[in-house]
Amino acid sequence: MRMDDNYANYSALDFAQEPSFIRWVRAGDGEAASAWERWLTDHPDRAGDVEQARRIVLAIQVREAEPAPETLSSIWNAIQVQTEEVAIKPMVPVRRTLVRRLIPYAAAASVALLAWFFLAYNPTKVVLTENAQQLALDLPDGSRVNVNAATELTYQPKSWKKERRVHLEGEAFFQVEKGEPFIVETDLGKVEVLGTSFNVKSREGYFEVDCFTGKVRVTNQNGSMQVLNPGQSTRIDLASGALTTPAVYDPGLTATWREGKFYFQEATLKEVFLEISRQYNVEITTAPEILGRKTTTFFELGNLDSALYKVCWPMQLNAKREGNVVNVE
Repeated sequence: MRMDDNYANYSALDFAQEPSFIRWVRAGDGEAASAWERWLTDHPDRAGDVEQARRIVLAIQVREAEPAPETLSSIWNAIQVQTEEVAIKPMVPVRRTLVRRLIPYAAAASVALLAWFFLAYNPTKVVLTENAQQLALDLPDGSRVNVNAATELTYQPKSWKKERRVHLEGEAFFQVEKGEPFIVETDLGKVEVLGTSFNVKSREGYFEVDCFTGKVRVTNQNGSMQVLNPGQSTRIDLASGALTTPAVYDPGLTATWREGKFYFQEATLKEVFLEISRQYNVEITTAPEILGRKTTTFFELGNLDSALYKVCWPMQLNAKREGNVVNVE
């Protein structure tokens, strides 16, 4: 099945109206599934819209009010025809209105359901970065976000004017326009600002916030709160879950990942190796006792061997590469 390049410009609603997409999601058509999975591999940046479209297709359920036997027979014949066409229909994008796409699936569509779909449906925008990938994006109000590698950022564009809220798994630097409260939620803590710039890192039990301009209010899972001023930083203590006392950070060493520079102060080698893995898309293996050792170090994007040398040589460690796997001993 041949995929059309026009799909790259499709929105979530466009995908949800595409016949082959519907067959993939609802009918489990193997040929369509293979084609769409290949297309997603080539267009990973569209994964968020495709997931929204999948939810739309699965959410639409149309009920009939006491259909007559002849109506049921007619619908069943139509379903059989659609099923037989799965194996022979070419995969050509056809843009139709959602109402027209629903007609073949039911005799009496629910007006209330359609009203909900068009007026109340609030899809979630999903921004994903893979290993060795960073990106910058503008939010609906003009706020700017730099997203680090291996990070997921989600928000709801439709309700953005009423509530500026994002959920973050990973690391991102925010430059927020003034306006309504801007909230960054993570699994470990919450950050709230009005208009400022700050960096949030929330990975694998690690949570840190650095305030660059304005003021930032940080709340942990227990409801404890701190207000950070420019140049201050706080973390969550893993043992107690409490926020650490705000500390002054070195602006020349903080959030420099946006420039391809990564600095670590008294960090475990596990933390350092995980960052190298994310930035270079490699797997690093080593002994548990090595992962627990602490170091103050840095590396820069560009050459993996150089990055490994800068981290490993001062610790008297050797790194050996075999493809995408690095063994440190």
